[in-house]
Amino acid sequence: LNTGDGTIVPELDGIHKRCPLRFSTKSFDTQAQQSVGVNHAISLTDRTARQQQQQLLPCALIGASMSSISIPTSIISGVRGFPQISPISTSAALDDKSQYKLFGRTCPNDDGTAIPLIFKLRSWGVNHLGVIHVLDSYGNAFAEGLRLAAKREAPDLRITIVNVANGADDAKIFEVIRQLKETRFTYFFGILHGEMMDTLMTEAYHQGIAGTGRHVWLFSDGAGNTASSRSFAVGSPLERAYRGTGVLSPEGGVPGMENFDKLERAMQGLKENEDDLSYLEAHLPSDYAEGMFVNHSLVTSQDSYLARVGVIHPFLYDATVALGIASCRLAERGKDKNEYFTGEELFEAFLNTTFDGTSGTVSINPNTGTRDYLSAFYSLTNFVDDEGANVEEGMARFKGVRTGLFVSGQWEALLPYSFNNGNNEIPPGLPTLVTNNNCLSTGWKAFGMALCSIVVSLALGFSSWTFYNRNEQVVRASQPIFLLFVSGGTLLMGLAIIPLSIDKNCGVGQEGGNAICMSIPWLLAVGFSLTFSALFAKTYRINKIMQRTAK
Repeated sequence: LNTGDGTIVPELDGIHKRCPLRFSTKSFDTQAQQSVGVNHAISLTDRTARQQQQQLLPCALIGASMSSISIPTSIISGVRGFPQISPISTSAALDDKSQYKLFGRTCPNDDGTAIPLIFKLRSWGVNHLGVIHVLDSYGNAFAEGLRLAAKREAPDLRITIVNVANGADDAKIFEVIRQLKETRFTYFFGILHGEMMDTLMTEAYHQGIAGTGRHVWLFSDGAGNTASSRSFAVGSPLERAYRGTGVLSPEGGVPGMENFDKLERAMQGLKENEDDLSYLEAHLPSDYAEGMFVNHSLVTSQDSYLARVGVIHPFLYDATVALGIASCRLAERGKDKNEYFTGEELFEAFLNTTFDGTSGTVSINPNTGTRDYLSAFYSLTNFVDDEGANVEEGMARFKGVRTGLFVSGQWEALLPYSFNNGNNEIPPGLPTLVTNNNCLSTGWKAFGMALCSIVVSLALGFSSWTFYNRNEQVVRASQPIFLLFVSGGTLLMGLAIIPLSIDKNCGVGQEGGNAICMSIPWLLAVGFSLTFSALFAKTYRINKIMQRTAK
């Protein structure tokens, strides 16, 4: 901004000649604590105190990274008329302009992040998802945004949501994992902070919903590099649970993208100049508690310092550029009249600023101050075995592999995703159903056929005997026709044992099976009707004879 360097963002080329402003910065560390962040926000935006101490007032605030810090600080900055632009706070609650009047961001919110997740699950054919989120503003807003996005984009996606407080005891963790287990789902999404993941994933492993080869765990960007930052004992619960997990996060670009590569080269160039390094170190936070000393050289001297572009760098760069361009436009408008602009005017100019940044085309929604999710990138990082890692014997390490990039509303596959079972075959969204056909054992079938043989033999034998002796006085008195009906009905009922003994194990086709099933009620019904109609008819005849004799 101060040198008009348009190498990365063309709009900055020569801006120092057009813009009457010069920019400076000072950094403060919130130490991931709301109280510290609020104290900084109050101090920085206190016009009276800073004027009395002859300290410059900020034009705007950039930060914080955590939504839990941005939420209280942006209320203060908004009330006092200072825009606050965050590079990476994603809570959807910050879209409420009645609360956070001058808050904006160069990253999409969690509602936007939910869209790529839903699209990815749909590409995998998943219709059931279990969600576990941390019980704070970040987790609550993300989970609600996911629910609303699913209702809008994938109404057939069934979601079960549970929550857990950061620092929850073992009993509570056991309970929430049990609730996920009872869903019988195989896909889970965790909206968690990195420090709580080990406990939850260990419990998930013990309850059989992680590390099984059948279950898939994805996480929001709050998980960070928890799975790849250290080694695990081979066969341990965490080693088995973390294999094949993934992290979905907004992405400032990937190697190979022109502006992303330019930013990385520019950062590496800063490290090669000792004056630049000294300048940067002088601007690192120094406002720590009394007696607390921080040696920044422990960080700046490492080989990894400024070596690679991280997740936050592109969004942070674009936030700074957006504020700079907006400020210069306002200043150019009023430079002939020597006019100043207000924080509200600067925020309005920020909302209307669009440019090609390091993280893609930066386009801000004027109603929410949030970046349009379609103008940002998202990546799915898959944690797989790092075969080349230098680890001790019996230890394993994972590496993050970017497998997909969500651009302009659709996923672009970069590499096949490796699941917990170690291959690329997509697990089913629900456990594979094991059908018990309750087939009869060979012994029971043999027993049934033996009984059938006895029934059939006796029925045929008694029928033959009756027919052969039909002229005998005793048989005639017993009415042979009724005796034959009883034997025939018993024969048919006995034959029903045969189709009852036939099941899928007998290799019968669909049509044959249908015929066999339909024969059972016919054999039983006809046999029963023949037998008892003969008995009832014989009883009726005897009754008539007895009544006639009585008269």
